Amino acid sequence: MSKRLRKSPWAKLVERSVVAFTRSAVKSGSRSLAKALKPAVARRTPPPGASGSTARPT
Repeated sequence: MSKRLRKSPWAKLVERSVVAFTRSAVKSGSRSLAKALKPAVARRTPPPGASGSTARPT
C-alpha cells in the first residue's frame, strides 16, 4: 500500500484560490457572452403578429 502524500497548507491555499479564480472567470465570461448575444437574438425574433412561417421569401 502506498503512502498518502500530504499537501502543505500553502499548497492547499493556492489550489483553492486557483479553483475560485477559475470559477469566477468562467462565470463572468458566460455572463458577458450572454449580454453580448442578447441583442442579436432579439433581432432574429419575428415581430408580434407576424406569420408563423419562418421561411424567407426567395
